[in-house]
Amino acid sequence: MGKLGGGSLFIVGILVVILGAFIQSGIVETLLNIAGFLIIAIGVIAAIVGLVQMLSGDKQGSSDF
Repeated sequence: MGKLGGGSLFIVGILVVILGAFIQSGIVETLLNIAGFLIIAIGVIAAIVGLVQMLSGDKQGSSDF
C-alpha cells in the first residue's frame, strides 16, 4: 500500500464512491431485468424450435437404428 501514494489512493477512493453510487441507482436493476427477460425469451424460442423439430418427423439427423 505504501507504493500507491496519496494521489493513487485518492483516485481509487473516488472510483469506489462512483461504483457504489452506480450500484445503488436503479440502472443496474433495470439492466438486470432486461437481461432476464431476454434470457427467458431466448429459452422459450429454443424450446419451441426444439419441440417443432422433434415432432416434425424429419429423419435427417443421425440415428442408432
